[in-house]
Amino acid sequence: MYFNCLARRLVSLALFMASGIAGAGPVCEVSPENWMKEADVKAQLKRQGYFVKSIRIESGCYEIYGLDPRGRRVLLLVDPATAKVVPYP
Repeated sequence: MYFNCLARRLVSLALFMASGIAGAGPVCEVSPENWMKEADVKAQLKRQGYFVKSIRIESGCYEIYGLDPRGRRVLLLVDPATAKVVPYP
């Protein structure tokens, strides 16, 4: 009986902690009027050697799908005001 109760508590604690980790992604907090145009972000990343296939908006950031300078597929989150890559936590 004691083991069963302890196991339930441990599983609940593990799920609670995992849900916090999974939801803790980068967030860009820039008002939309301060955003760079998608074309400008694409041009800046191109100057850095990236090839941009598509741009979406996710968590207030630009989500960039494309290729890095070595030709490998990448997914980047980019600050919409500065066009700098946002690091994952």
